[in-house]
Amino acid sequence: MSDVLAELRHVFDGAVKDPDGYRIVYGYDAVEKNYVVVKRTIIHSFVVGYVPGTKDLAIVEVDGDPGALAAGQPLYVTADTLKSAKKDLQRRYVIRTTDGAKVRFTVLPKVPRLLQAAYVLDVEQRDEAAAFGEYFDTLR
Repeated sequence: MSDVLAELRHVFDGAVKDPDGYRIVYGYDAVEKNYVVVKRTIIHSFVVGYVPGTKDLAIVEVDGDPGALAAGQPLYVTADTLKSAKKDLQRRYVIRTTDGAKVRFTVLPKVPRLLQAAYVLDVEQRDEAAAFGEYFDTLR
């Protein structure tokens, strides 16, 4: 497990109630805002925890740099609250809940250097990304 992935695990465990049994994966989303004279890209980073064999997820937005990551409030998704789980045209995972929450993110096996320059965390998670892809297919 990479150092950043180990730190994400620590942050996830501190933010989520009963973190045992969750596998985690790092995901991010880039939101572009176009203004009259400038284009701005906002990166959202997530630790996505899931329990294999169930529809239980805990999605935690994280902020900061490696070594000083902080967690936001977790979004818990269960079989009862999952409205939809699909991939969009950009191959991002999109999860919607029955209470109107929507989270979308990309999971890469290895974050390229170009994205690291755009404040996406440097994470290598080949096995984790493959396992999450298989898990996500069971949500549909």
